[in-house]
Amino acid sequence: MQEKTFWLDTVEMPVPAPHPFPESLDVAVIGAGFTGLSAARTLAKSGARVAVFDAETVGWGASSRNGGMVLTGLKLPVTTLIARYGKEATARMYAASLASIDFVEQLVQQENIACDFARSGHLEVACKAKHFDDFRRSAEAIVAAARKRSSASSVTSSASCQKINCNRKSVRRSITAAWSTPPARA
Repeated sequence: MQEKTFWLDTVEMPVPAPHPFPESLDVAVIGAGFTGLSAARTLAKSGARVAVFDAETVGWGASSRNGGMVLTGLKLPVTTLIARYGKEATARMYAASLASIDFVEQLVQQENIACDFARSGHLEVACKAKHFDDFRRSAEAIVAAARKRSSASSVTSSASCQKINCNRKSVRRSITAAWSTPPARA
């Protein structure tokens, strides 16, 4: 089976000019994916002499094989995270996920990256009532944690849940969805 990646099949990858191996460095970063390049950029901006090494092209691994989406929250449902790590740790993790969106937006602006970055929210869809109920519980847990941590008199939910019925020719099925709108920057 041949693997095809939309991102790599629709762009011409830049070919870096060959450079001689550096005589000395402060830091050698191994891996030119998101993490390696971010670390190298941060170190270089602080004045370190940095070089990035990778056996393949820039972003060759997992960094070029994702959907390129920047979303709120974490992979596991909030209720699962609270059960495993507690409300405070989960609230910090969720806050970090929101801060990461600000970071990406700032990076895009600072480096003038032409990537059509936009804060547009995301849609999660499920075909089972249980999934919808999970979305609702997660939204309620997020709002409850935000209210507990906030000194403001009221906190509104950035997540709302709604059931959608989809009728299309011979297909009639109930779909449930949760829509999350990213919060505006402070």
